[in-house]
Amino acid sequence: MRKMTNNTHQTNLIITQVKPNAYEIAGELSFQSINAHSLEKINFAITAEIINLNLQQVSKIDSAGLALLIEWMKIARTKQKKLTLSSMPEKLTALASLSSLTELDLFN
Repeated sequence: MRKMTNNTHQTNLIITQVKPNAYEIAGELSFQSINAHSLEKINFAITAEIINLNLQQVSKIDSAGLALLIEWMKIARTKQKKLTLSSMPEKLTALASLSSLTELDLFN
């Protein structure tokens, strides 16, 4: 199990690889916790076609968190992978809605 943490302004983003193709995201997906290295935290070089991000432990998400998820999805597509999100916080669905993104746009 590989655990990666960003500590910025006392906020935490914890990304734990629980399987070769599965990660648990915990803490804040926010402007304060995301940095330039956040994009590199997910290994898209694996052989599995599907990579799952479990968001059950996300305590806060803002537009920066949504942008990071979208960037991870773009990277997955360029690597011919499918990125799936499970246990999505209601706030994520609301942000996507405000951004005129449907669940189909975001999660397929």
